[in-house]
Amino acid sequence: MVKKFKNKTLAWLDYRLPIFSILREALVDHPTPRNLNYWWNFGSLAGIILGQKLGYNTARIKMEEEIKDKLYNAFKNTKQ
Repeated sequence: MVKKFKNKTLAWLDYRLPIFSILREALVDHPTPRNLNYWWNFGSLAGIILGQKLGYNTARIKMEEEIKDKLYNAFKNTKQ
């Protein structure tokens, strides 16, 4: 289903260089079932949050180990 532009300048530009039509077909008029969109959004957001939490925990554990090593080395050097 090709939609025409009401603006004559955009219609002329789209006729010669169909960037707007390609973007609309790829982003807006993409044929997907209506209920799939909600599950797709939920799944992608849940995946992003899961990745963020796993990455944060890994970074936090590494930082704690580095801090413990630095403190251990600092106290070990002061006792001698």
